[in-house]
Amino acid sequence: AISRMRVAFVHPDLGLGGAEQLVVHAACGLQKKGHSVVIYTAHHDPNHCFTPTRDGTLLVQVYGDWLPRSVFGRCHLLCTIVRLVYVVFKVALSGRVYDVIINDQLAALNPLLKRITQRVVYYCHFPDLLLCTDRSSLVKRLYRWPLDRLEEWSTGCADVVLANSQFTVDVFQQTFPSLSRWLPVVLYPPVDLTIVDAFLAQAAQGKEDKLEDIQGCPFDQRATYFLSLNRYERKKNIARALEAFAMLKQQGGIGAEQARLVIAGGYDIRVAENRQYEKELRRRRDELGIAEDQVCFLKSVTDGARWSLLYHATALIYTPTQEHFGMVPCEAMAVGTVVIASNSGGPRETVIDGQTGFLCEDDSSSFATAMQRVLDSKTRQPQVYQGWCQAAKSRVREAYSLEAFADQLEDIVDTPRKQA
Repeated sequence: AISRMRVAFVHPDLGLGGAEQLVVHAACGLQKKGHSVVIYTAHHDPNHCFTPTRDGTLLVQVYGDWLPRSVFGRCHLLCTIVRLVYVVFKVALSGRVYDVIINDQLAALNPLLKRITQRVVYYCHFPDLLLCTDRSSLVKRLYRWPLDRLEEWSTGCADVVLANSQFTVDVFQQTFPSLSRWLPVVLYPPVDLTIVDAFLAQAAQGKEDKLEDIQGCPFDQRATYFLSLNRYERKKNIARALEAFAMLKQQGGIGAEQARLVIAGGYDIRVAENRQYEKELRRRRDELGIAEDQVCFLKSVTDGARWSLLYHATALIYTPTQEHFGMVPCEAMAVGTVVIASNSGGPRETVIDGQTGFLCEDDSSSFATAMQRVLDSKTRQPQVYQGWCQAAKSRVREAYSLEAFADQLEDIVDTPRKQA
């Protein structure tokens, strides 16, 4: 048995995204196994976070939120590094001792963390240098060059490197040639089935959050609707859901006339892209000729509302391409909702095409075809549709439970990193 460990997590911004949810799951999982856990971050808003970080379940310490997040809208990565270096500095000054520190997202901290703990576990969601796609100007290339080199070198300073999917492992090895001898360990993000089961028990009694009570939602759970659930970011390609929905309507197949679309997700008013993209999506809806009462836009819904939206949806439309993992499809499957996703990245590992959902090419017509197939089956062959829903539930329970995740994480933090 592994003895009780003192574990700290370091994360840039403890908001409402997939990376933040993974940190919360990891912290809760280790805490339930008897380990002492604390999360350090540079920002935590009690009105924009996951419940365990707000209700006292997890201890969260915030340092450096007064430091700038950008310089005139630029240099976001450099500012994030500065903010988190300050967090590490404050932890070091506190004199607190940890058996292991799990660093999420920012590799640059690894060498500093090695100065204050014997064991550093780095969770790589995706190489940051690949997330910066605009390098057209010489100034930008000069700015990114040392940061990219720092990322590669500092990643190698961790004792263990974790990745959220085999897709990310493959990209990692192609991107960091100097680290080719190190094999990241795949640790799939989990779904907390205790939360899922509690929700399903409520839903069975009709006590779940009602859709008509969600602010801004004009539909109720009797509606036939497709759901897009992502942060309001351009890389999530949410416009694809609108375009596919418009094609579905134009083709006029079975059930299409009654179908609706709900676009929901994390929205932070401080983030310019969130504000801009929501407006762009509304304009795109108008350009496509979709009536306002056919689509609704919801921002940062509560946990209860989120589960209700997933549960009552006819299918989840998951449009990001080359997504590193994709937590939302797993959550949708956990409550028995069919997933229609891009045939790339993480969903290729989580969604079984034709059994728990459908994997689509990166075009609107492919998504529209899958949406119509779901409507056809739900209307004409309900037993087939229900079979997909049950297979989706089983898939998550077999492969992505929080208990299995916590067991694997506990073993990993106490095992030397693997060599390829």
